[in-house]
Amino acid sequence: MVGSVSVDIINRGSGYKDGDVLLFNGNLFAGGTTPTDNVTFSVYSGNYGYATVGGGRENTGSGEYSTISGGYENTASGYASTISGGYQNQTRCSYSTVSGGYRNTVLGRSSTISGGYSNTVSGYYSIINGGEFNTALGDCSIINGGYDNTVGNTSNNASILGGFSNVVTNANAHVIGSGISSTADDTLHINSLHFSNIPTS
Repeated sequence: MVGSVSVDIINRGSGYKDGDVLLFNGNLFAGGTTPTDNVTFSVYSGNYGYATVGGGRENTGSGEYSTISGGYENTASGYASTISGGYQNQTRCSYSTVSGGYRNTVLGRSSTISGGYSNTVSGYYSIINGGEFNTALGDCSIINGGYDNTVGNTSNNASILGGFSNVVTNANAHVIGSGISSTADDTLHINSLHFSNIPTS
């Protein structure tokens, strides 16, 4: 069936909530058949459970009590999650935050991305403070910027202090430098270490 038609909806019911789907059989339409011309509608209440979009363009606050302050094409779908601005950022888990940047994604509960580009946090209570292509999978992990750094999903309580191309796969392991792969739990990994003005006594 081509074109548009008007349909009077009788006994339309009540009590619908976000996520409900309504089905209109194709034979309700002039010349329509079932199932070829079936039409479905998704129900959205408009306020998305007290979510707030303060400004910007094409932003979606679909998580209950979520907030988007501005920016473009951002999506806050986690409960009580926040996006302050930026472009194509996402918060998908409860109490998560993206402060800005581009294409940053927060999947972990109570986690934060401060900014940067294409960073991902999926560990609970974890943080990425900017940079590009950084990934924090372990719980309670931190990446302080840099490029292409990864904290693995079993590397809880681990950190990378910037740099590039670092990989942590051990718990409670920490990296300072670049191009380093962790080798042991509870260990600081570093390219080199220099001390100056060391007391002689």
